[in-house]
Amino acid sequence: MKQFDVVTDGAGLGVVIEAETIPPVRTVVAVPLIGGDFPPVRFLNPAIEIEGDHYFLDPRTAGAMRRDTLRATGQNIVDNRDDIIRAMDVMIGGF
Repeated sequence: MKQFDVVTDGAGLGVVIEAETIPPVRTVVAVPLIGGDFPPVRFLNPAIEIEGDHYFLDPRTAGAMRRDTLRATGQNIVDNRDDIIRAMDVMIGGF
């Protein structure tokens, strides 16, 4: 799995944020992508479009997920890199 790959655990989608330069272990850090009616916070929950569907990044629920429970969707959202990194910065450092 590469950084910014969209993955699924069968229940929902997420995006891998862990850098590829970190040696892999059983887990990888991912951020859930929330669909539907979600009240986004500016800069914290950027909108992400995947195959015509709209999601919001939810960095407050980011965490380590077991690699063996994740499946790559074949999508990579590196084009959203700046928004994703800004969202993580806002979560850690505030506005």
